[in-house]
Amino acid sequence: MNPDAFRALGLLVALASSMPCPAASPGLPPAGAKPPVAGASAATPGGTNRPAGTARAASASAVEPLSIPLRLSMGAEAVLRQFGTPRSDNRSFGGGLTYPEFRVMFSAKGDEIWSVTLMAPVRLACGLGPGDPMEKVRQRFPGGRTVYDAYEVESGQYALSFAGADGRVSTISLRPTGRRFEDPEGGGKPKPAALSATSKSLAGRWIDPKNGQTLDLRADGSYRTGVGGSGRFTIEGDRLAFTGALAAWDGGRATLTQPDVIEFYWTAASGSKNYFAFLRSREQPQP
Repeated sequence: MNPDAFRALGLLVALASSMPCPAASPGLPPAGAKPPVAGASAATPGGTNRPAGTARAASASAVEPLSIPLRLSMGAEAVLRQFGTPRSDNRSFGGGLTYPEFRVMFSAKGDEIWSVTLMAPVRLACGLGPGDPMEKVRQRFPGGRTVYDAYEVESGQYALSFAGADGRVSTISLRPTGRRFEDPEGGGKPKPAALSATSKSLAGRWIDPKNGQTLDLRADGSYRTGVGGSGRFTIEGDRLAFTGALAAWDGGRATLTQPDVIEFYWTAASGSKNYFAFLRSREQPQP
């Protein structure tokens, strides 16, 4: 496998009580298989893939700005410029950056945060942070659900998971409720134009950087996976629709998020987030 593909990936979790708060990748599936659930260390980086609660607070100001200069709309290079050398950098192995106060995972290109895990002494905009009583979290963010040792709840664009021990918050994990974190101060900044492609322009070998599985796209609109799955695909702008084996992932819906990156991202009925990416490879498909 092209080693550049490994370095390109930062696949792809999560944050603070003085003011009141408003209320990975698995291998390709055979045809007909159920979509795999993202795991703790890869597909749901830095945290667990537990279902989030359905409660939504009225304002995102309960979360950002954080008590440290970390904006959830940053990319990997911006984080490195702001915080300097990390304690560990595992992006080459599909991991992320670890600092004393937080761990962060990125999208395939490293230009978007996929998830963040915050440790003490970091606090949310509303003042909550690690060390606070879990009961205070439930009061500030009502309507969530407790799953295993974590309290899960949504607030605007943020899916929060408050992990607890002995009745107190130990870490706060954060993921976007949508495709990505938006800059809350971005205002009217124009969004980049959507990419457009054809089956001919996408033809070639694509690789899942997590495990090296291949996806060969052909100019005639057919494809074959490295484990023998096959089917067809159609393209409309930056949106792809796959039949056959890859239909197991969100009905086969994918997005060309960068010229050389195809991403599958969806929320399961349980509330769990699923994310898999394929990067264009220099390797040529086998005939």
